[in-house]
Amino acid sequence: MSDSAERRMWGAEHVSERVSVEVGPSGGPVAVKRAGDQEGRARLRREAEVLAGVQGAGVVELVALTDDDGDTSLMTVWLGGGTFASAALAPKKLASVGASLARTVAALHDKGVAHGRLTPDHVLFDGLGRVVLTGFAEATPDDGGGVAADDVRSLGELITSK
Repeated sequence: MSDSAERRMWGAEHVSERVSVEVGPSGGPVAVKRAGDQEGRARLRREAEVLAGVQGAGVVELVALTDDDGDTSLMTVWLGGGTFASAALAPKKLASVGASLARTVAALHDKGVAHGRLTPDHVLFDGLGRVVLTGFAEATPDDGGGVAADDVRSLGELITSK
């Protein structure tokens, strides 16, 4: 994929990380995030660690992490259905998306993880229109209180933003 086809996954504070669609180990498409600076590499390692511990319905599937030659790459399943940010959702579909996200967030909290960045760019859809949560680089342990409450508040703000 050309540089012009790559898109930024985060804002200016994460310019070292980009995502591209490439052919994965099994021959199918994967989303690949790369970083070359120490901060970006640490973020990708952390994201892979969190993803490995929370795999399941509603969470993007981790394919691989490669960490060599001054470059770190995180591969996840390519979803191909667009983002919540760009989706036009009818009320019934929005309710379904909200319910699915709530189940995913509850499952994360049950596993002791708070997402911490429930934003429209971290909520994606797969090719069948199912909602999938991404962007786990800043996930933290769920303290059973404030951090979990922040996820719930963000979820509500996300749904009411449409």
